[in-house]
Amino acid sequence: MTPAGWYDDPLIPGGKRYWDGAQWTDHTQPPPTPAPPGAPPAGVPPVGPSGAGGQMGQPHPAPAGTGFGGQPGVPPTAPPIGGPSDGPPPFAAVGVPHAPPGRPVYTGTGVNDIGDWIRRSFSMVFQQIGPMTLLFLPPAIIGAVAYLLLDQGLRSGVITDDGDFFGFDGALLAAAGLVFAVSVLVWFVANLAQHHNLYAGHVGHEPSAGDSFFAGLRSTPRYLGILLLLYLIFLLVFAAVAAIIAGTGLLLGENANVLIGLLIVVGYIGGLALSLWLSVKLAFVTVGAVVIPRGTSVIRTSWDVTRGFFWGILGRQILLGLLTSMIGMVVYFVGYLGLIALVFSQFGFTDDGRITVDGQDIETLTVFEMSDFLPNPILVIAAFTILGYLMYLVQTVVYSGTTALYADLRGPNVFGHGRR
Repeated sequence: MTPAGWYDDPLIPGGKRYWDGAQWTDHTQPPPTPAPPGAPPAGVPPVGPSGAGGQMGQPHPAPAGTGFGGQPGVPPTAPPIGGPSDGPPPFAAVGVPHAPPGRPVYTGTGVNDIGDWIRRSFSMVFQQIGPMTLLFLPPAIIGAVAYLLLDQGLRSGVITDDGDFFGFDGALLAAAGLVFAVSVLVWFVANLAQHHNLYAGHVGHEPSAGDSFFAGLRSTPRYLGILLLLYLIFLLVFAAVAAIIAGTGLLLGENANVLIGLLIVVGYIGGLALSLWLSVKLAFVTVGAVVIPRGTSVIRTSWDVTRGFFWGILGRQILLGLLTSMIGMVVYFVGYLGLIALVFSQFGFTDDGRITVDGQDIETLTVFEMSDFLPNPILVIAAFTILGYLMYLVQTVVYSGTTALYADLRGPNVFGHGRR
């Protein structure tokens, strides 16, 4: 087995990376700069009378350093020391995906620069635009099939002017509901896959959309279990508060009106504060579900990683949320105006202001055929797909910011980046 020490970095030409005897660590040294005349050769640590700096040729241990808010993980400051020619294996041989040549490996520097974090949040989405687009397609295609089934199931239906419904194709409508449920499940998988792909990009790797999709698929039961647990806890808390309010009313009768009103107000404000606090403490549950190694608690990890950084995380959440909300509102407003115009394109008005459908005065109709009211399904699917894709990219920026922050805080992950 190759002994621990500093060896040539397999990712950064000319740089050094620390091998701990079993695996590559996240401690790196950049390529050395040219030394001025008379300076000692690069890679040889100074040795004083007392032996400070270690014996000649012996590797220094990797110091912990300080990162975001004093966390371990910033590259060490000890000078790089060369190792034997038969050094440790390349990254791929120890299960860490190889970064493409020329692509920088993110080391967690600059985390205190909010502007740099915002830039990385946006730029990673465009850098990974190919995988992000491919991950959008499965739920979008399945959703389009569900809409086609719904449209065909409704087109055969008739509504009379006295409110009777008949003629709808129940089998197609049931199939549409089933396919829609599948699209929701696939959306969960794609959502986790997004987080996997974005996190990998932030730490210098480039998994394919397929790799990330299957990582999301494997993590979906874990993620749904976490959501179910959190939902049950929420129900228990809500039930406890409701029981306190109801019990107060039963005990005090009519005299409890003011107290019950006060309890409701306090409970509402407390609920908002609790939700805000939990949004930070559980900020990394989604990304954690897909990148935290099996056997490690996702909820506890998110809780621990955020300790001491509440306001920093909250401020970043609010800032990025405001930016993406403003962009999303513009996209949403313009897109839905177009959708409304498309959906109601077959409607019109007579000269005296009565509504028409396909040129027929609606007031003269006693039977309304759904085929007359429904717009062209292909146009509707195309419009919803374009609008959905744009909103998807806006939301992906938020995911990118969360995954970048988790990388900065160097939480445990399957990529071997900054393990804590």
